Amino acid sequence: MKHKRTASTFVHNIQKAMRVAGKGVGDYPTKMTQAVLSKEAGIARSTLAHHQELNNDDSRSPNPTLEKICNIAETLHVPPAFLLMRPEDWTRLAQAIDYYAKLRSTNRTHPLFSKIADGTSNSPDDQAMLALKLAKIFEVDGGNSQEILDSLSMKDRQALIDKADARRLSIYATTALPPIQYMNEDERLAAFVVSLIFGAHHRSEEAAQP
Repeated sequence: MKHKRTASTFVHNIQKAMRVAGKGVGDYPTKMTQAVLSKEAGIARSTLAHHQELNNDDSRSPNPTLEKICNIAETLHVPPAFLLMRPEDWTRLAQAIDYYAKLRSTNRTHPLFSKIADGTSNSPDDQAMLALKLAKIFEVDGGNSQEILDSLSMKDRQALIDKADARRLSIYATTALPPIQYMNEDERLAAFVVSLIFGAHHRSEEAAQP
């Protein structure tokens, strides 16, 4: 099932955070025991044990409620989203930081950058349209030239068009999420870049999973 790998990532992220989340003495990190995590997160030890016993049986994959995810994250001192981030998500985040760093080092007088930074277009619809324009500047919108499309068979051409449409929809959805009205100019542009890179590559990562 599609959720299997995310479930496995969730478990491994909990295990890694537990190795350094204990209340030790001095600066050296210490391990948080399962008993402490269970008590402070308000989750039965049997539930935590179940989460740590992933195998090839999909029925045994952890399927925690949102409340449990938040309680575990709070106890481990991490944002809830971090517990669900897969390796490819961290890669996309690093790529987004690189894109943003390059953007900041160049001339930022482009009218699109100014429009994103001023925060006046903060409805989900406005953000989605601005992000697609930014995706075209970064050349991650998935678009193909007419010359390339004309060189393909009808079936292959339609497959490319469908792939580009799916990427566009993913860009729209992810870039509509950042609450840019609460951010300053630099934060708005950074949030756009991060959500754009995640959106532009979400479908390709999903397709690669079994």
